[in-house]
Amino acid sequence: MGAMVNVDAEATGETYLLYRKDDETVLAYTAVCTHAGCRVGPGEADFICPCHESHFNPDDGTATGGPAREALTRYAAEITDGKIVLYP
Repeated sequence: MGAMVNVDAEATGETYLLYRKDDETVLAYTAVCTHAGCRVGPGEADFICPCHESHFNPDDGTATGGPAREALTRYAAEITDGKIVLYP
């Protein structure tokens, strides 16, 4: 699958990045860049921060390019009854 999307959580006001790795796996990360706090979004093959071009691996959130050095914070998530449930 490899689908990536930003999701705004109404309850918390936070934005998360979701990566649907396959039919049974979803990974969730903060959408806040570890370099300067800008909003990270999905790119073609990874997550990208538009402020300074930092790149993050959707498989584990690690910084792979740009000025960011720290990984994105990962949150527990699961697919339950066809819906994605996030545990921030």
